[in-house]
Amino acid sequence: MKKTHTMISVTLLLLSGCGVELHKHTSPKDNTDALIQNSDNSEPQQQEKTEIPPSNENSTADAHKQTQQSKEKESKEPEKQPEDQNQSPKPPQSQSGDKKQNTSQQKDDSSDSKASSQQKGLPTVADPAALQVMVNKSIALPKNYRPADLVRPNVAFSFGSQKLEKGLLRKSAAAALEKMFNGAKKDGIVLIAASGFRSYQTQAYLFNREVKQVGLKKAEIAVARPGTSEHQTGLTMDITSKSMNYSLGERFESTNEGKWLQQHAYEYGFIMRYPKRKEAITKYEYEPWHYRYVGIELANIIHAKGLTLEEYFGDKKGI
Repeated sequence: MKKTHTMISVTLLLLSGCGVELHKHTSPKDNTDALIQNSDNSEPQQQEKTEIPPSNENSTADAHKQTQQSKEKESKEPEKQPEDQNQSPKPPQSQSGDKKQNTSQQKDDSSDSKASSQQKGLPTVADPAALQVMVNKSIALPKNYRPADLVRPNVAFSFGSQKLEKGLLRKSAAAALEKMFNGAKKDGIVLIAASGFRSYQTQAYLFNREVKQVGLKKAEIAVARPGTSEHQTGLTMDITSKSMNYSLGERFESTNEGKWLQQHAYEYGFIMRYPKRKEAITKYEYEPWHYRYVGIELANIIHAKGLTLEEYFGDKKGI
């Protein structure tokens, strides 16, 4: 009995040992936990893998959308029409081009400001509409002065029949110019008008352009500052000829047309405003093409005495 009991105990012990061993290695619960654990470890990885393609698709879609919008914007920009339908659209400028343009604009503004500031100290003529008015580097016309009686003389112009501002003169000067051109024609001389009235704004443009080309110092003896130009009076005409190829230059003095004007212009009330060897007085270069209407009486006096307007008026500051 004791032996039997011992055998049963050993058997139970063996079975218990086997059960424990089976529990450790073959328990369904352990396998389930292992699967669950494996499933928990694999699912985030699987989810991470499945989430990547949608993320890539969204990025691609966004990039495609931005590219498409950019193309649409570029395709629309050339379709914009300029304000002036007669002008062609300007090509887009690079940033460096914009900087250069801004710098150029700043220089233009600086030139205008400089010309304006230096002119502010000049006295203004008392009567800008006077026939014998004198304007020069020391005395200016009002900035907004524009003669009320500007007309186009019936003479030949270097620019043909174009209706340009420079084709105008004051009525009395225009009538005298027509008579002078007709008088020249009787003597076999064909004169051509090149440039008459010039507004303050036009003169400012010409002066600033000259400054850019030759510098301020040289520009001041070749081109009048805005407000100090005789062209703004409407009493001056630059004259040329076919022999000059319709241009202006000192060579005009030696042409038949230039010589005729030197001999006869005063008879019609015109004077050569900037004669040779008078540069120190007029402060301008010799201009044998530049004729100013002052009326027959004054023109005869100035011609007979070989004077300039400055010399005639002496210390007077215009009229």
